[in-house]
Amino acid sequence: LCLIVPLFIKENDKRGAFIQGSYRSNFAILGTTLAHNMFGEAGVVQIAMVMPFAITLYNFYAVTILSIFAPADKKMTKMQIAKNIGKNIITNPLIISVLFALVFLIFEIPLPTFANKSLQYLSDSSMPLALMALGANFNFDSMKGRFHLAVVATFIKTVLLVSVAVVTAVMIGYRGVELGIIYIMFSGPAAVSSYIMAKNMESDYQLAGQILLLSTLVCTLTLFLGVFLLKYLALI
Repeated sequence: LCLIVPLFIKENDKRGAFIQGSYRSNFAILGTTLAHNMFGEAGVVQIAMVMPFAITLYNFYAVTILSIFAPADKKMTKMQIAKNIGKNIITNPLIISVLFALVFLIFEIPLPTFANKSLQYLSDSSMPLALMALGANFNFDSMKGRFHLAVVATFIKTVLLVSVAVVTAVMIGYRGVELGIIYIMFSGPAAVSSYIMAKNMESDYQLAGQILLLSTLVCTLTLFLGVFLLKYLALI
């Protein structure tokens, strides 16, 4: 994408937002819930082991891409890009929270019932609240010159990328829970944090927001169809 996208998109800030929206999944928020619904506790354990590495990679690539494709007046040197990547990974709240959760999981540390329920309520409400906040700030005028890019990025995110990932995994020999986790990693909508990061790094956050909203809408259909197809083919 980093090689192909610049051939078709001329503005640097749009390039970064487009590439990030095309690959970065809402894995941290939806992953555990989907894994539990599909595979029970076995799925939760598997995804908890993968999540810290996946989130770290997602953030590493996002910061790198948004730094490389920064607006012309915000260009950074290689050293500045490296420092920016390191700072973002170390201070990223998603990475920190997942690492803490992994400690509790590995050492089987029980949480008090009230804490468990409170965290569950927060988890269940995070995605709707983020989308409501984004929707409240949505401006239809901003769609001009961006909507077609959001459509293409959504297709890459929800159809093309997940298809390539799953077919490759099947050819390698993955089945069952492992294949399901790979599907979950790639099949979700664009990450809520992609909008926030695009805005903080002065990329085209309006395009990032459109990709987030559109991919979330499309995923209500593609997620169901993907799981149905994998089960129908007895792959999971």
